Amino acid sequence: MKSLSVFFKDVGSAVRNPKVLIPVIAVMFIPILYSGIYLAAYWDPYGHVDQMPVAVVNLDKGAELEGKSLQVEKSKVADRTNGKSAMPEDVLKLLTPAEVRDLVEYLTTRK
Repeated sequence: MKSLSVFFKDVGSAVRNPKVLIPVIAVMFIPILYSGIYLAAYWDPYGHVDQMPVAVVNLDKGAELEGKSLQVEKSKVADRTNGKSAMPEDVLKLLTPAEVRDLVEYLTTRK
């Protein structure tokens, strides 16, 4: 019980002294700030999926399923529009085809 009385005595002296109280509040605020940022980032991960740009490439050569030929009609795939890209516009002009292939292979491994 003596340790409990020492704890309350230290807390009381910290509350009365602003030079001690301000750093204690600051140190207590850091985990709250971190958890708030973390929760805000992961609270609703699918909330803005409808705004995400998507590209559809139709290179369908068809397939056979139970003896029937299946193909996706080109009319079912909407026309693609060029959206904003993080890649520089002239990256294909600056890189050789082998370098582009290596870049795409590298980027697909980064998840």
